Amino acid sequence: MKTLISLMLGFSIIFASSNLLAHAKMLTSIPADNASYDTPLTAIELNFKKPSRLIKLSLKYQGQKIPLSFKPSAKANTYFSIPLPKLEEGQYKLEWISLGNDGHKMKSKISFNQK
Repeated sequence: MKTLISLMLGFSIIFASSNLLAHAKMLTSIPADNASYDTPLTAIELNFKKPSRLIKLSLKYQGQKIPLSFKPSAKANTYFSIPLPKLEEGQYKLEWISLGNDGHKMKSKISFNQK
């Protein structure tokens, strides 16, 4: 009986700690990966499930970095909006890195087409 209680307690602790350490998952992004946009995008919008700090953001067109008014965030938020300059028609690559309150880094690469 003690072994059963110990096992149940152990599983409870493991399950609870895995929920507490859940990453700050991306819910939505504009632009979306592999999307095409007929109307000009005016901002990059990133929406996270849990508060995160956006620590890196870069946008490239034909291998060249596009200047953005992005500065790494000092405070954790669930939503970020970064204004975009006027984009030429073509394929773009967006990369971001965020840091969740749990200390885990999340990163992603998003490709999109501006028509």
